[in-house]
Amino acid sequence: MDPRAEALEAEVGDLGRKADMLTTMHSCLRDRYSRYAQITHAVLTVSGLAVCVLTLARQEVLSLLPARDADIWIGIAGAVVFGAAMLLDRADWSGERARHEQAVRVYAAFKQKCRRVLACKHTRAELQRLAREWEFIGDKCIPVPEREFTKLKAAHLHKVAVSRAISETPGAPAWLVSARLRVEAARRVLRAATRGETGGQRNATVVTHGRSPDGNDGSGGVE
Repeated sequence: MDPRAEALEAEVGDLGRKADMLTTMHSCLRDRYSRYAQITHAVLTVSGLAVCVLTLARQEVLSLLPARDADIWIGIAGAVVFGAAMLLDRADWSGERARHEQAVRVYAAFKQKCRRVLACKHTRAELQRLAREWEFIGDKCIPVPEREFTKLKAAHLHKVAVSRAISETPGAPAWLVSARLRVEAARRVLRAATRGETGGQRNATVVTHGRSPDGNDGSGGVE
């Protein structure tokens, strides 16, 4: 195969892996904003219902509350309704969910295209078309927030690791496999940090011992 074609094929494979990662990232963000919107809508619904109930409630019902003055509870519930409505309007979590859902579909479709093209006999023109398509996807989709990128990338890599571990041990519960991988990763990080501290101390000792008692660094300086 032509070296240029091999390089282009490797590039498309890398783009497919990036699309897979971005699919996971936007899925996490979509689910997060969906939860925010659902919780806020639930609070808004319950608070609005409370306003209606308290307005129409009899004195016997109001006597069960800590404060018997219905106006106090109606005011509190009304304030919650107002706050939840303002939050939904300003945050636009439903809109964010929809935009990330669109990104999930776009990147998932691109990932499938890359796999389909690489899995069968393909031409250089097909690979070039996929490479050009990738350049336009970024303009079509909402970007992943920079402050969230590292955490979402870790979530994707953890998902891939869990999937591979479950393939090796199909009978193991997913939560147990996930917990084991997290513990092993934490141990590796702690061991690496310990080795780094030890190495730093050794380097400091070498530098200190590299100097002579009179302060010269041993580089010569003999007159």
